[in-house]
Amino acid sequence: MNVYLAWYASKAYECTCTVVHFEAMRRELAPLHNSRAALIAGLSFGMGRPTLLLAEDDYSPPIDYEDHLKVYSSARECQAVIEGWLAEQHLVPTAGVRSQRLKLATELRNLRFGENVAENESDVLSEYFVETASFDDVLSIRDALFVGRKGTGKTANMLQAAARLQGDVRNLVVVIKPASYEFASLLALLGEMSISMRQYAIESMWRFLLHSEIANSAIDAIEARQSYIPLNEEERDLIGFVDENDFGVRDSFGIRFEKTVRALSSVGVDRASLEGEGRDLVNEALHTQAIARLRTLLGRVLKGRRRVAILIDNLDKGWDRAADLDELSQLLLGLLGAIGRVSNDFAREDSSRDRITLTVATFLRSDIFAHLQRVAREPDKLPLSRLEWHDPEILVRIIEERFLAARPEGTDPDELWSRYFCSEVDGVPTKDYLLSRCLHRPRDIIYLCNSVATEAVNRRNNQIEVDDIRAGLVTYSRFAYEALLVENGITISELDAVLLEFAGEPSLLDEDRVRTLIGIAGISEDRTDVVLQRLKAVSFLGIEVADDEFEFSELGPDSDKSRVLARKLATKRNATPRVSVHHAFRPYLEITD
Repeated sequence: MNVYLAWYASKAYECTCTVVHFEAMRRELAPLHNSRAALIAGLSFGMGRPTLLLAEDDYSPPIDYEDHLKVYSSARECQAVIEGWLAEQHLVPTAGVRSQRLKLATELRNLRFGENVAENESDVLSEYFVETASFDDVLSIRDALFVGRKGTGKTANMLQAAARLQGDVRNLVVVIKPASYEFASLLALLGEMSISMRQYAIESMWRFLLHSEIANSAIDAIEARQSYIPLNEEERDLIGFVDENDFGVRDSFGIRFEKTVRALSSVGVDRASLEGEGRDLVNEALHTQAIARLRTLLGRVLKGRRRVAILIDNLDKGWDRAADLDELSQLLLGLLGAIGRVSNDFAREDSSRDRITLTVATFLRSDIFAHLQRVAREPDKLPLSRLEWHDPEILVRIIEERFLAARPEGTDPDELWSRYFCSEVDGVPTKDYLLSRCLHRPRDIIYLCNSVATEAVNRRNNQIEVDDIRAGLVTYSRFAYEALLVENGITISELDAVLLEFAGEPSLLDEDRVRTLIGIAGISEDRTDVVLQRLKAVSFLGIEVADDEFEFSELGPDSDKSRVLARKLATKRNATPRVSVHHAFRPYLEITD
């Protein structure tokens, strides 16, 4: 909650004035919305910002702000109230700034580095997005699976890739972001089916959803054109076919997903257990024959396109401790299988189908991908691209680009470090010190820099001093710790108890001591090594690969190499391997250096 409160407070502070709208209780989720609105209004009033409170005439306000409220009875009256009030504020736009939302003025109190959550800044992300090799992979014309930890930029890459591809009118871009509740409803149904029918139903469902989502986006693109551009025969055929059939193509993805689940439910568990008849019923429920016709019509409409690019994100939303991870894995493996079949289908050309260049980029959390690998019958065949930030200079560029976004053209990025930050901390250049204290992910460096800047403002300093950095590190450390618990939710439910056992310990430990702490946390002896490996995989612990040199490697070739180096070093010393707790978690757990 502290994170969200800070976000609301910063936004209220950045705004010249605030308009807050309260909903009547007859509106869905009105109590939740009005509570948030009241919080924002209070922050705005407290910061001395002009604030307008609006509500429909049947809204019953609390007595504490009843006198400040303006009510209206129609949309026209509401517009008149707002326009009249804004005219009284004499607002003047800020000149010489490239961003409307990210305003980094010369004063330290306005030094902000944007949002650490990409969805919250999608409209300004292009102004300071840092392109990497992984981003080039997203843009390339091939299917790919992009794997990375939370905060490594999966969603940012997806959003920016969508914007870049949409800039070329020859492309059709399809963005798919399922919600967690959609997975839960489907899993409840699939759990009642036989294994063979479950696998068939999952892949058939995804093929239907992919085809219908492409059709949805194609029709949206057609109908978004200027009215003076007439429809051709192929476009009229596609729109007519969709409107004549009960596909729900024009519905949102979430609604279409729910309809698909209901259609599968109508098949019936007993009948679905009969192999041949069950498949026929699934095909009927998911409009398999009609989808073949839809594929033909899409080919005719899209054959002039350079590329149809599908971008799939949010697949981690349904993964938590309460979920059946093996069932969820089968659901996502079914998606990956469907992607291959749909891509191959669109690549074919015959008398009824035109060839379409279709690419699918899927963004997946690395711990989820590791679980998929364990349950998959064979290794995934999609080209794998890992979102990692090994080069610290690229990570620094993320902060510098956000600073430059609100500065005059030609500003030297070094001005950020020389003017706003103290020169060094404990004898280490400040830039290097900050990098050494956080996990190497965009989310973390942004959060840390915002935290130290906030501390300096609270202390009324003219520059970010050493004490501000130390205090900001404590705030960031708690954030990193809580984020680790969220990310770990699908693996070891007791990890929070294990992590707390490190409180007050030295940062440098041998593995025997770590095993003891794991045991104290209540982990059985037969699971101790599993938990130890997990602590390394999530970068909580780094392994010693050379004298006093520790590597914090994730799963993959780098972690395998580090493990071999650590084993050889321990053998050379004839001692138990040593590990080090990452600096990001030390302040919160009060771990001594």
